Amino acid sequence: SKRPGRSYRGVISRVKGSSVSIRVDTRTRGVKMDSHTRLTGVDGGSLAVGWKAVAGQLSAGEDVLVVYDEQSDDINTGDLIIPGTYQRAVEIRKLGPVQS
Repeated sequence: SKRPGRSYRGVISRVKGSSVSIRVDTRTRGVKMDSHTRLTGVDGGSLAVGWKAVAGQLSAGEDVLVVYDEQSDDINTGDLIIPGTYQRAVEIRKLGPVQS
């Protein structure tokens, strides 16, 4: 099932491959990027599309808003199905450097 309209606002702690780790309050959340992930600026203008282009423009310490959806990622092992979900970034909006 997909539940649209979910988001995190936080500070990027790490970008590795197609994954971004975001510090939200005291917890760290991980989201995956894919070929459809969009990066937008403070004004909402498009900066990049696709995880490779987006990852190249993100850096630790940036304040961002990440809109994501839930994707199911079931693992089949013989007769057993292990249900799993992951969060896929739909849009990452840069909000500027962290205000101290």
